[in-house]
Amino acid sequence: ETGGTWSPALASGSGLFDPSVDPPGTYTYTVPSANTVCPDASASVTVDILAPPSAGTDGTLEICQGDTTTFDLFNSLGGSPETGGTWSPALASGSGLFDPAVDPPGTYTYTVEQGACNLTDTSEVNVSFVENPDINGLLISIPNICSGEDLDILLSNMTFIVDGNYSITYEVTGPSTVNESAIISIINGQTTLTIPSSILNLNGTYQFIVTDFANANTSCSADISSLQAVNFEIFETITPELITDGNVFCLGEEPTIEDLSNNIITTGLIEWYSTPDGGNPLNTDELLQDGNTYYASTTTDNACSSFIRLEVSVTIRACEEDLLIPDGFSPNGDSINDTFLITNLAELYPNFKLSIYNRNGIKIYEGDINSPLWDGTTTTNRLGGGILPVGVYFYILDFNDGIKDAKQGRVYLSR
Repeated sequence: ETGGTWSPALASGSGLFDPSVDPPGTYTYTVPSANTVCPDASASVTVDILAPPSAGTDGTLEICQGDTTTFDLFNSLGGSPETGGTWSPALASGSGLFDPAVDPPGTYTYTVEQGACNLTDTSEVNVSFVENPDINGLLISIPNICSGEDLDILLSNMTFIVDGNYSITYEVTGPSTVNESAIISIINGQTTLTIPSSILNLNGTYQFIVTDFANANTSCSADISSLQAVNFEIFETITPELITDGNVFCLGEEPTIEDLSNNIITTGLIEWYSTPDGGNPLNTDELLQDGNTYYASTTTDNACSSFIRLEVSVTIRACEEDLLIPDGFSPNGDSINDTFLITNLAELYPNFKLSIYNRNGIKIYEGDINSPLWDGTTTTNRLGGGILPVGVYFYILDFNDGIKDAKQGRVYLSR
């Protein structure tokens, strides 16, 4: 009978169900009794909202040439496809399994039906066969290198390969073992693969072999069965060694770069630089400078120069043989030899004491590092402090170093 009510109430306020706003569930329709004897009559309607079928979204499947693996096309669909659909054209398997040996490439349509509402949904998988990289003719050129250098491997003569990015996997065996993969960019059939020195850090003989070569986009691999292993060698580099105190020189020697090289105990060609890296070699006749730092490199028979140069700070000091005592001086005011100057005395023996005597054994001068140099006058009051006459005078030089005995000698004073 009409005129009943629905519970729960619908958004329309009547019995009209709107799927966009009313939820699924059980709705009860009640018709009230016309008298007090009979009860109300009711019935219920259960409403289900059926989702539309979903075949997912379109996808692609690229199969490498020669691959015999079977592929489930369902796995190539995007989105959230429902299972239980059908494929057309039909595959040889009678299901969704694609067999490259028998099924042709092309577009395969997946259809999902929803019978209650008479709805269908479709999506497509485009299947294509991809050619493998053709590295026929590949030449692998590997130079011998010095320890500390990066290894640059030239891959060339790939006449049939298409320019682009490729993934190469390789193995290096020898004193150390490396298994690595890298992305390389090939242009005009060649590229360079660089292995950093931090990976190959031991000297010796190595072997390099390619274990996989694939297109970086499709992952399709080339036939590498004909590639041979290539040998190369990492030669030792040597940091020079200096003899003990080989950085110390005397003032009178006027030492040069060559003198510094003569203090190296390492064999091979020695070159010196003003910087720890790079730069040009210094001339062998260049004079050394006190306090300067120089850097030595040695070149081995394999033409390997030092990866780490020897750092040497040079000290040039006064030596005992640099102590020069003149046999005369002429304090005549011409500013030439006006004082009795013992070269390098203060530098070598700062605690010295110098005494000067005349022929009669009378001390006429006494001085140390803080005293003025003897200028031919007396520093005592016995002779009135005047200018001394021309003649021979005698000196006693006390070194006061606790080792060296005092030195006696004569000096001629002229005017």
